[in-house]
Amino acid sequence: MRNSNLKIAAINNTYRDTQAALMDAYKPEKYDQAETYHALRERLKVIYNSIAEQRRELNEYEKTTTETHKPQTALELITPRREAFAKLLEKEQEEYTNTVNAFHQKRVAALESRISAPPTSEMLSTLQMLGMRDNITQAEITSLSKQYSSNYQALRVLTDIAARHGYDVIMPVNFDNLLERTEAAQTYLLQRGESLAADDISGNFNAFSFFGDYTDDMCGAWAAFVRELDGNVFTGVDAPTSPKTTKVTEQEIEYLTSLLKPIYDEYSIFNIDEYGKAEDDSHITRMGLHQRNAALKQKINTLVGQNPDLLRIAHGSPYAGYLSEEHFNAAAQVNEESAK
Repeated sequence: MRNSNLKIAAINNTYRDTQAALMDAYKPEKYDQAETYHALRERLKVIYNSIAEQRRELNEYEKTTTETHKPQTALELITPRREAFAKLLEKEQEEYTNTVNAFHQKRVAALESRISAPPTSEMLSTLQMLGMRDNITQAEITSLSKQYSSNYQALRVLTDIAARHGYDVIMPVNFDNLLERTEAAQTYLLQRGESLAADDISGNFNAFSFFGDYTDDMCGAWAAFVRELDGNVFTGVDAPTSPKTTKVTEQEIEYLTSLLKPIYDEYSIFNIDEYGKAEDDSHITRMGLHQRNAALKQKINTLVGQNPDLLRIAHGSPYAGYLSEEHFNAAAQVNEESAK
């Protein structure tokens, strides 16, 4: 009994030390300075991992106490600890949500500021002179579009001038679409926050990859958010051309999925509900998740490297997050060539 009491005392000391560290770590000002989605994810992982550590310590305490005390005594000892953990969890869920929302508001404000920022006097002078000319070269438009990449209004004026001379400046991102993607990223992050209360997330693909030791490009949909939203909002163009967009059809996505089916069959293990219907891949096993993630990324990048049209399809499909940076950046050019 004496050894058991010493063990419980040690657990209690660890618990108090951890509590003190957590209370210091979870000061709001430590979570409102993220400038990128990548940095935000790292901050959110700290919250999740700290809660997970508290949960592990609670489970160990319950196990030891149950083994060394009578049921009623054990319950009396465990109940206060459970209540304390519940309060901590509630506090950190609120902190998680506030962190996500604060970051989102900051990003939206920054986007709106960029969209409303007027061109500089130097930009206006150059654009006015350009508008008065009869001939403009492709090289000039390309050069200016890169220089004006950080000023949306100037780039729009340049686009209109170029159009009058038969050129189409490729706008790399539409502001409305960018806001939609920012809203989607917020929704994605808040959904991941729902996993803070889960005892085990190994069966949840999105949560396990997001909070786990995976790079951003291995986190499915999250990879696309980081790639699209952490980059320069208004990048330049390589050349003014006349691009057309080619929408990826459901049939094309189904075809790509069929090429990947062997990987799903080999690495994914699904639960079967009481009606005998296979559920989605939120029930994939830990090992299946890791192996499938790596295998999908390798297979998709091999396929698109061999077939440019598959690159176009993959870029416009739910598998876009598995594309390497090289293939993702090449996708726009492939889309243009496919539309000609």
